[in-house]
Amino acid sequence: MSHAKLVLTFGLLALSAGIMPSAAAAAFRRCGHKVCRHQAADLIVLGLHETGGIDRFRKAAAIAQAAGIDICLHGLYETGITTCASNQIGSTLLNLDDGNQYMNHLLIEDIVESPNLTLKCGQLPVVSGPGLGFELNWDAVGRAEESHRVCSAK
Repeated sequence: MSHAKLVLTFGLLALSAGIMPSAAAAAFRRCGHKVCRHQAADLIVLGLHETGGIDRFRKAAAIAQAAGIDICLHGLYETGITTCASNQIGSTLLNLDDGNQYMNHLLIEDIVESPNLTLKCGQLPVVSGPGLGFELNWDAVGRAEESHRVCSAK
């Protein structure tokens, strides 16, 4: 689907249903500025893995904010490192939605030792500490490295 058709589809959905759709990360990557310019969504689901890091995520969120569109943090198969980075950038956004995704709790074992990234009452408190606010569990890093080596050899 072309960028123009995608934006038009979002707009037509909004008109016909009487509600604004949310723009998925794939739509934002392809034509996010157009979705924002035409206010074809009221929420954009976006993650650090889609924007290429913290700085680009912040820029995308600023474009959405200028258009009056909220951002929902999109989680993927991530360790606590990405969760801490998303948490930190999310805590600075004025247009952050309250329904965000953190996926590190789906891991069998995380490589982050602290802070505790367990949701409390459905929320992740703002991480504090130097840098991105985490300490690695080096034993867990070693186990992850070994697991990767074994799986890659297959």
